[in-house]
Amino acid sequence: MLKNLFYRLILIIIIISSVLAISRQVSILLSAKTTIRDLEAKISRLEKQNQQLEKAIGQ
Repeated sequence: MLKNLFYRLILIIIIISSVLAISRQVSILLSAKTTIRDLEAKISRLEKQNQQLEKAIGQ
């Protein structure tokens, strides 16, 4: 009886730790996705600035 309770407790702890680990990974992925979007926007702005500078130099 006590052995079964112990095994259930261990199983519950493992499940909770797995859920927490997955939750953390999802959070990291969402953060990375946001960072990638921000970087893409910065790249786009820099490319536009670069084109404007090239036009200004060419004139």
